[in-house]
Amino acid sequence: EKSLVNIKLFDWIKKILLDPSNKKIDIKSTCEWAKRCFILEEITPGNYRIIVKNNNKSVLIVKNIYKVLCRIHAKIDSHASQKQLWKSVKQNWSF
Repeated sequence: EKSLVNIKLFDWIKKILLDPSNKKIDIKSTCEWAKRCFILEEITPGNYRIIVKNNNKSVLIVKNIYKVLCRIHAKIDSHASQKQLWKSVKQNWSF
């Protein structure tokens, strides 16, 4: 299962999950893969995050990695070690 995706794949998975009965989005096996591996969670009206079913963690969009790392680094400590940083990332995000 992918849990680190680009924005195009994120939007594509979201489109499938928002309209699971639409057979025109993509081929059957691809739609089934998305429905089998992911669920949507609505954060605010119209704003969703994709959750990996097998570990209940959010999918991380590649372009957001730097922001996430900086935010976690600031939360932990101003000089957290690399090991602490990745441990915290893995607790919240699926890799």
